[in-house]
Amino acid sequence: MFARRDILTPFSIISTNIGTIPYTSVHISGVGVCQSIIYYGAVCFMNTSSTKMTSTASQLERSLRKLQISKSGSQETSTAVEWVPSTYSSDASQYVLVRPPRAPCGNRRLFGFPIVKKELWNIGTIAFKQIQPNKTLPENNAFIAMNSLSFLEEYLGLRVCTMARGKVVGNSKNIPAECMPSPGKVLLLVLWRDTEPEATCPTPSQVHSLEVKLKRSPGWWVEVPQF
Repeated sequence: MFARRDILTPFSIISTNIGTIPYTSVHISGVGVCQSIIYYGAVCFMNTSSTKMTSTASQLERSLRKLQISKSGSQETSTAVEWVPSTYSSDASQYVLVRPPRAPCGNRRLFGFPIVKKELWNIGTIAFKQIQPNKTLPENNAFIAMNSLSFLEEYLGLRVCTMARGKVVGNSKNIPAECMPSPGKVLLLVLWRDTEPEATCPTPSQVHSLEVKLKRSPGWWVEVPQF
């Protein structure tokens, strides 16, 4: 059983208080100010604590799109993850995922984590205890198996939370063997799809909470249709 404190780890996009989280700081010139980019794993964020942000969200987006995103973990087997300021929100601190190009086969791209069902049930159990602290979890294993996604969705405030299979591309050494139910396919906890509107995109803090819990990075994957 995972420790309760792991399910939601505080994470601030615009902050210099990053504790013990490993990071690399790279300074670049752009949109009229000196900006600091923090790379966490394969994800980049803007850090403006040292300088006052004067550019608009659209300018930030153009600058971020020009950055080369570092690759690690599952990024060797899926498309790299990139965050940019939202275009649907007036709040420049609201970030959304950049949709990758549609796969040549025409299938949807799925954003999520490689996962095994036992991990989902463990996280679902923690979520149940958080949202219903005065209730006892039924001993019937089928209850948590059937409702883990709903509990996780409610607890983290996700708009999309489902399971699917993705295609493994390239080297699969960084994907746990138990996450691959069959050769070339990986079981995924899906948090977004490239066909979804921006308003349903998970936040960086929601994604980071699961990244800490599962101890692996998310990525974009090509959907393998069930039929």
